[in-house]
Amino acid sequence: MAEALEKLLAEHILPYHNMPILGQEFRDEQLWTLEIDDVYKANYEALNQLFRTMQQGGEAKGEFTLEDALNMLDECGFYSQEQEKRIVVAFAQSKNLIIDEMEEFDSYTKLKRGEFYEFVGRAAHLLYTQPNR
Repeated sequence: MAEALEKLLAEHILPYHNMPILGQEFRDEQLWTLEIDDVYKANYEALNQLFRTMQQGGEAKGEFTLEDALNMLDECGFYSQEQEKRIVVAFAQSKNLIIDEMEEFDSYTKLKRGEFYEFVGRAAHLLYTQPNR
C-alpha cells in the first residue's frame, strides 16, 4: 500500500505541484476579453475545421482527447517533453464542471467543442508567454 501511494505521488501529483491553477482567474482576465473574442470570431471556421481534423483518425466524434491535443501540438511544432505537463494542465483546466461524475466519468478525458476553444487559448497562452518553462 505504501509503495502504491509513493508511486501515485511521484508520478501523478508531485510533477504538477508547482504549476499554478488559474481556472476562472485565467478565463476572466485573459480569455474572456473583447480582443480575444475578436480573434476567436475571426478564426471561427478555422477553429471548427481544426477541431474536426485533429480528432483521432479524423473521425467526427464531437470530442477531443488529450491524445488529440498532444498530437495537434506536435504536428504544429509546439510539443516537447518539457511542455507536456503544462499541456496536460491546460487540457484539464479547460474542462467545464461535470455534474454527475460517476455517470460522466469518461468526459474527464475528452473536451467538447467549447472546451476545445478554451484549450486552444490556454495552450497559446502557455506556449507564447512562457515558452521555456
